[in-house]
Amino acid sequence: MDRREFLKRAISLGVGAALGPGLLPPALAGTRSRVVVSVGKGRLDEEAVGVLLDRGIEALFGAKAKDVWPELVGPGDVVGLKVNCLAGRGMSTRKELVGAV
Repeated sequence: MDRREFLKRAISLGVGAALGPGLLPPALAGTRSRVVVSVGKGRLDEEAVGVLLDRGIEALFGAKAKDVWPELVGPGDVVGLKVNCLAGRGMSTRKELVGAV
């Protein structure tokens, strides 16, 4: 990449960042993310984590998990999970969660 291309991209990025919020479709403007927290006590195995995951899905969608999951993923879908193992045991993705999904 030469200097001219770099400057074009840098300026485009700056202009895009400045104008970005105004370019959102009306349906997305002002929307906020929803966060749900499922807390369990006791064992931390795949079955228990699956129950917590289903509780979170139910809280997020307001319907039974067994009805929501088929709407999220179908039998032919491939689900990829971004697993982070670099942060150490306390902050890494738990294998029980991967198994539950």
